[in-house]
Amino acid sequence: MKRYIFILILAGLSAGAAVYLYTAKTDTGTVPEKSLPIPPEIYKRDMTLYFSSKNEEYLVPEMRQVSLNGSIESQIADLVKELIIGSKDLINIMPEGVKINGVRIEKNGILYIDFNKELRDNHPKGSWAEMMTLYSIVNTVTKNFPDIKRVRILIEGRETDTLTGHIDTRKPLTENMEIVRK
Repeated sequence: MKRYIFILILAGLSAGAAVYLYTAKTDTGTVPEKSLPIPPEIYKRDMTLYFSSKNEEYLVPEMRQVSLNGSIESQIADLVKELIIGSKDLINIMPEGVKINGVRIEKNGILYIDFNKELRDNHPKGSWAEMMTLYSIVNTVTKNFPDIKRVRILIEGRETDTLTGHIDTRKPLTENMEIVRK
């Protein structure tokens, strides 16, 4: 019974704090700026994307302003869509027709990115091309979202042993900055 009363008191305090914060006024009697709607332009942020160098020997960072909205998962999806759009000056590493089916972060901190089958089926093959594609994705996400340390690649909602037969994707991948040059 005491536990039930304690939970009710905590719920009441939480609700009261929420109402207070929602209706809080500044010294001038106006609503604080942070509770006003923020225009979408404010969500644009400089992000680092990784594409293949022109000689396809390593990954190269490219800075880009990316509009980010919604949950952390939708922001990551927006960022990866920029990889799919490709680079203006460097070699695009995402095969033709690739789309994101979904993004989710598990409680253990692993990010799952689900792609359509074109990521595998339209890939140019080869171990180096596979590594460039996978680490372009992983490095781009981990560089811009430091809380994400490990990334799992899914195809059509299913775990896959490898993308094109060379790199084990059964376990989460971590960043690989050894293949990055500036």
